[in-house]
Amino acid sequence: FYTVGIEETPGAGADPLNNGWQYSKKITILASEVAADLTNFPVLIRTTDPDWADTSNGGNVAQSDGGDILFMAGNRITKLDHEIEKYDETTGELVAWVDATSLSASEDTDIYILYGNADAVDQWNPTGAGVWEPSYTGVWHLSESPGDGVAGHLDSTWNNNVGTPQDFQDGDGGTTGAQGIVAGADKYETGSPADDRVEIPDDDSLTPTGDLSVEAWVKLDAVSNTHIVYKRHSASPWFSYQMVVNAPNQALFQWTNSGGPYFDATMSSGSLSAGTWYHLVGVKDGTTVRLYVNGSDSNTTTAITSGTYLNSDEELNIGASYFGGTCPDGVIDEVRISKVAHSAAWIETQYNNQKPNATFYVIDDDWVGPCWDGNYAYRKKLTITAGSADIPADYSVSVTLD
Repeated sequence: FYTVGIEETPGAGADPLNNGWQYSKKITILASEVAADLTNFPVLIRTTDPDWADTSNGGNVAQSDGGDILFMAGNRITKLDHEIEKYDETTGELVAWVDATSLSASEDTDIYILYGNADAVDQWNPTGAGVWEPSYTGVWHLSESPGDGVAGHLDSTWNNNVGTPQDFQDGDGGTTGAQGIVAGADKYETGSPADDRVEIPDDDSLTPTGDLSVEAWVKLDAVSNTHIVYKRHSASPWFSYQMVVNAPNQALFQWTNSGGPYFDATMSSGSLSAGTWYHLVGVKDGTTVRLYVNGSDSNTTTAITSGTYLNSDEELNIGASYFGGTCPDGVIDEVRISKVAHSAAWIETQYNNQKPNATFYVIDDDWVGPCWDGNYAYRKKLTITAGSADIPADYSVSVTLD
């Protein structure tokens, strides 16, 4: 009828997640928002909760940088890797990316957020086998506001492909401190010259040898021909891949092979509207090039008929393709490069999770309290097996310990 879990204690030999954390809440990811069963999916948690302010501001987070915040799987034993993109200790605003080891499309998935441990070391682990597992080769949240030539936009993957903002501060209105779809982002202006861009030095990780996914969130103030993501090459053909807005105001993804032909996928109908956020994903999948807009396949695929990948030898640009090139009049956020062809279900789930006014999860505000009562020395979890009985709502379980 039930199984008995391992013995846990609050001492040094226990699961460390039971050591010192004082508060937790349950986060339920809704199966209706997940397009298919997925593994190692980076879930965006974006919530302002007064309980998540630090203790000096009336909340229960013990460290002002949110270092004691951690996430656990539904078994409340397995730690989930996460990255904090933004934490406001005064309001409790949290923007975090959590590696959900598995998401179900048929049953809701529970994870837990824990906090309130002044002695904990920083808990986040975005790189390597963490949130951005090795299929991602570049992830730029664009939330830093470094100005020209200073620090740069960090890459959350282990590849460390740091991007340097160029010419945002030349008086044309561009800025690296704009509001994005998630947190901070870059605002581009088509002034004179139209040269706002983020320049990322060439690295082999940015031109995968096989499959490829390129994605970005875009909101244009004025829709016109412009570059979103552009991987340059020093000679003809002049790029390895690019995401652009092309006439008639439609998104277009192009992939170039070593022989030079462009293979592209564009929107099958409609066009982009000014002032609206769009999630654009270009995919090179085997011998097919695809484009997804707001989680849906554009249904204009192109078959790759010959050639191999082009190992581009120049920088990756976000925005203008090069100095003096055409940059967008609007905001770009959350740019990612992957060395896999993400599935339609993965891309749809991404959109459901990140879109404005998303309803991807619910937080159980009643799930608050000590993770471990200091008056007790030991505990074990009892798991009642599903299907053991037709259990009525008021049924109580009797357990005899010998």
